[in-house]
Amino acid sequence: SRKLYTLSIEVTGEGTVTKNPDKLEYTHGEEVQLTAIPDEGWSFANWTGDLSGSDNPKVIVMDQNRSVSATFIINTYTIVATAGPGGAIEPEGQIQINHGDDKEFIITPDNGYETADVIVDGVSVGAVSNYTFNNVVSDHTIEASFSLLEYTITVDRKSVV
Repeated sequence: SRKLYTLSIEVTGEGTVTKNPDKLEYTHGEEVQLTAIPDEGWSFANWTGDLSGSDNPKVIVMDQNRSVSATFIINTYTIVATAGPGGAIEPEGQIQINHGDDKEFIITPDNGYETADVIVDGVSVGAVSNYTFNNVVSDHTIEASFSLLEYTITVDRKSVV
């Protein structure tokens, strides 16, 4: 009788692996196509164990008991935060955010300045003191600008007769 082999699959991260054909045991020499399917917000990274590399799908030949692991990694996005002269944004620079996370930014004018505008993804959100990106699923930009406080000075002139 022909030998029967098992195929065990483990997953690291968030995703699933399908087997085609999907059976409990395989005959000697049978080919099985493995497909890694990442969950939303995740990406397939690579195979380990009795498979290697990142080809997807990938075929494995069942000439012995086989064990395969699929690794998924969470998607990350970049929020670029900048502040013009006269104030600060915190955090500033290129901020890495995991898929689905929230990130708050605090906008603070220097002494003698006021927040003029905050631009999020090219659109004004007004002269706000903070802004939160909720459930991040793509790259974003946030840009704070500031202006000098203006004081109006009124001088009374007495007419001289």
